[in-house]
Formats: sequence, structure tokens, C-alpha cells
Amino acid sequence: MFGKYSKFHFIPLLLGFIMSLLGELSDIDNFDDIAYTGLAISIVGLASMIYIYINTSINSNDWWVNYVLNKGTFSCLIILFWYNFCYDIFLVRAFDKPEDTDIKWSKGINLTFSIIFGIGSIAFSYVFKDIIICLINIYIYI
Repeated sequence: MFGKYSKFHFIPLLLGFIMSLLGELSDIDNFDDIAYTGLAISIVGLASMIYIYINTSINSNDWWVNYVLNKGTFSCLIILFWYNFCYDIFLVRAFDKPEDTDIKWSKGINLTFSIIFGIGSIAFSYVFKDIIICLINIYIYI
């Protein structure tokens, strides 16, 4: 049903699970380690999810199977990995130089990453003709 790449679908799903577990950790002493780990997981998860999204061709007679799996599940994971990537870049900078992080910088970088995140989401949605990415982008901004 999924072709030759079906044995690799567990990788981004596992990385998404690990990413959600990292979000639940609240140990104040290890926030910088959590941010670096989350950044690495986001990069690998995003790259593997985009690779699987592009190379998976679902051979099913049912039209809804393609929309639920490729346009639904894979799109949701791609946008969540993309959001976490932008958020972890902010965290790495904030925990690397906490004395340098002031309110002005924080507001500026939040606005910058919001624009980068939105443009990246819209570009991906336009290239792959995937409306789910835009809907989740709107949901994140709300």
C-alpha cells in the first residue's frame, strides 16, 4: 500500500513522540540541553517527514486514504516539526545568552520567526498543493 518506504514511517512518528516528551520536561537546570536536543530532533524529523511525504505513493482505490494519510497525518507532522524547529532556535539563543536577552530582542525575534514560519508554511502548501498545512498554520496562529 505504501511502497518501498513504508518501513521508514516509524522514524518521524517516533521523533514526534520524543519531541512531545521533551515538551513535557520542566527541569529548569537542563533547559539548554532540552533545547539543543529538540532542535536536533526537529531537523531530523522534518527532513525525514518531507522525504517520506514526497516519495510515498499510496496505491489504494479509496480516495480518502490518500487524504487521511498523506495530506492529513504527514502534513500535520511536517508543520509541527517546522514550528518546533523555529521555537527551538529561539530557545537555544535565549538559553545561550540569557543576560543578552532583553524584551526588545524577544519581541523582535518572535515577530521574525512568526513571519518565517508563516512564509515557510505557505510556500510548502503552495508547492505541494496541500491545504491542510494552511489550516494548521491558521490554527497555530489563533
